[in-house]
Amino acid sequence: MFKFKRLKYTYYRCLNLNTYLIIRTKQRDGMIIHNATFMVERQMGAEFLNWFAPLAHKAAAEGRAHLSVLREAGNINKKRGEEELHSVGADEEPLSVAFQVEFESVEDMDKWIGSRLRPLAAAFERRYVNAGMIFTSVSERIF
Repeated sequence: MFKFKRLKYTYYRCLNLNTYLIIRTKQRDGMIIHNATFMVERQMGAEFLNWFAPLAHKAAAEGRAHLSVLREAGNINKKRGEEELHSVGADEEPLSVAFQVEFESVEDMDKWIGSRLRPLAAAFERRYVNAGMIFTSVSERIF
């Protein structure tokens, strides 16, 4: 699992440009946002959402959580500079559900991961062992 530590500088990687942007940060500049994206086979989507939504609601930090389903994905066309989006929903594409929670500090996030996210992730992995996956990321809000 990725361990985020607040340092004097925060590094943000721009994937399309394969470069790094370095921004000087202070101890409490912005909220810490933890994203856990849960992916399941598309045909299991309705059953998954019925099972997952109440569990995510219980695991959420009060008033600071969001649950959303990916509708479109894309990239910037390097030649034309235009955004190219495609609808997500074909049978062969997985259902992606983002569970985002905001925290005042990395320490608060770490406590939440240990007490709420790990049990939720373990339940997901038991139930969807061969039909799902989870990936996580941590961001710091700049503005």
